[in-house]
Amino acid sequence: MVECATCNTDKPRSQFSKSQLTKPTQSRCCKSCQSQSQIVNAASAPEGNFLPEAGPGCHIAVDARNASKWLISKCCPFDRSEFGVSDDFTIPDISIDPETHILTVINHNTQEPMNRCYFISVGHKCRGKGGKELQTGWWEDEHGNKRECVTFVLVVPHGFMIDVCEIVLKRSESLEDVHLDSDIQPFLPDPNPFHSRTPLLFDVFPLGGAGPFQCTQGVNGCLTHFAHHSTMHAIDLACEIGTPVIAVGDGIVVDILHTNTVKGIHTSNLFKWNSVTVQLDCGVFVEYVHILPLSAVVCVGQRVSAGD
Repeated sequence: MVECATCNTDKPRSQFSKSQLTKPTQSRCCKSCQSQSQIVNAASAPEGNFLPEAGPGCHIAVDARNASKWLISKCCPFDRSEFGVSDDFTIPDISIDPETHILTVINHNTQEPMNRCYFISVGHKCRGKGGKELQTGWWEDEHGNKRECVTFVLVVPHGFMIDVCEIVLKRSESLEDVHLDSDIQPFLPDPNPFHSRTPLLFDVFPLGGAGPFQCTQGVNGCLTHFAHHSTMHAIDLACEIGTPVIAVGDGIVVDILHTNTVKGIHTSNLFKWNSVTVQLDCGVFVEYVHILPLSAVVCVGQRVSAGD
């Protein structure tokens, strides 16, 4: 047995890497404690750069370093033995305790060991830490049906788990009645997010009208801009419906998508949008996202000038 200097407990030698065993006794750290300390790097997206008022009903915990105030439990290592399951039992990504109705997320994918983002929507009221009811939001499907839901955005390091919330069911409901949808993605942030870039300066603002326009989610925003480097540098600007979208530079329209009619915070809607993409003469692509359905007044291949 070897003592871990971090948790002050004796553990088998197998719980220590070779490099740790060569260190002085007062510096040895077991694999579990090392994993806990690595959460800082595993979930580096900050819980910030997003205006909560812009997404009522969204509850975010993307930085495992700081246990969110609403989570039932903070992110902790998953131990199969504590659940009394055999080695050949497949661990689910998301589970609901049949007695307590606690929603738990477990990142235990042995085929692809990596940190993961969990986008989860529940069509029921939910309670967080201390039994406090969590705020609900709304969503609308392609048929115009509007419903309430609670949406969770989580980053869970590989080998860890989180008890998220209690799902509140009516007396007449069972687990079979739970409405839950999820989208699980690899956590693939920009490996070098702040490396030197040549700045692009535009004389034209992308929205028409007098403004001002409030930024509701910025670069690396913790709702939808943090999980993949392709969206890290996006920004969301709040504006009145019908505000004109303006070309910031000269270029060619290369893509148009404007047939989506869904709305709201449901997981199935978060990454559905309408957009117009322009390739500027300098080679940079500018994508205008979240435009109204069937509102594009340009066509693919059309040339635009700054201010159009």
